Amino acid sequence: MLYASPLTTLADRDGDVVVTIEEARPPEIVALVVAAFGLTGRERDVTQLVLQGVDTKEIAATLHVSSYTVQDHLKSVFDKADVRSRRELIARVYFDQYVPRMGTDLSPSGWFAG
Repeated sequence: MLYASPLTTLADRDGDVVVTIEEARPPEIVALVVAAFGLTGRERDVTQLVLQGVDTKEIAATLHVSSYTVQDHLKSVFDKADVRSRRELIARVYFDQYVPRMGTDLSPSGWFAG
């Protein structure tokens, strides 16, 4: 993760920026992987709740939509992620994308080195 902030505005420091680089944690990596599936905002919301283990009824209540709408979003998510179930989705996000790269170095692009 890359963060930047302006330094205090002193006459000789005007325009200087401090940059901090940290190793990305699972929540940040999950957000990147999920974004790569090309999901809509609502599909990302549903997916994040699924990854947290929330059931359809609770997702519907949290997002203020019907259970049928949640199921429609899930069908679209499954299609875009090329999976057939919640379990496959979780496996695809965590085990296919994140776990194999744990402990590897980051490339200059900010993604895991090959």
